Amino acid sequence: MSFLRKLLGKKESSREISEAKEPTQAPKSLDVRTAAGIETMLRAHLERLQSAYGDRLGAEDLRQLCSQLLANDQLAFVVKSIQENLPRALAKKTPHDTTNLFTRFAESSYFVAVTILPWLSPVEAREHLPGGYSKQLIELGTKVAVLDARSPSEAALGILPWTHLVHWSYCCDGRKAGVHMSLMPEAANPQAKRTVVIIAEDLLTPDERKQMGLSHLA
Repeated sequence: MSFLRKLLGKKESSREISEAKEPTQAPKSLDVRTAAGIETMLRAHLERLQSAYGDRLGAEDLRQLCSQLLANDQLAFVVKSIQENLPRALAKKTPHDTTNLFTRFAESSYFVAVTILPWLSPVEAREHLPGGYSKQLIELGTKVAVLDARSPSEAALGILPWTHLVHWSYCCDGRKAGVHMSLMPEAANPQAKRTVVIIAEDLLTPDERKQMGLSHLA
């Protein structure tokens, strides 16, 4: 059973999960359809997460992960994915997904997924996720597991970097927007010792929260 399925299918230690209970909302003066507006939203969300995490265990790991998420190639991909596909998602009133893999020599790769949800309310948006948000994360985690598949001897050596899973969700009705993000370091590594895991809690149904041991936060 994968780490994702374990995390999303049974109660885990709440110390391992940092929940963004509310999405980062755009100021009224910000145009959430432009590249500049979208980038402002993404940066503000990462700053908010780090601020909320404070000085708890894993804060430094989160800071380093966020710095990679703001790397030019990753940030540009997320901004472009949202800006180019938002009009189509709004017109069709259907979610739109884009993914990309970012690799660096001898360092962990980042599998970045971007979902545009053409509804501002997380409650309304999650109604359009077949099987729920946890199913979407498990499917993304399965893709990461395929990327990270290795032989027993390679796994035993433990020298091959594992892939981090990042999932951005952009909830937007064309005038206002909210940002959500899930971050799962070394998503397919069953032996990983993680100090931080972030789940976009607002996109979980009450039943999904209960499965994850987060029902007390509903």
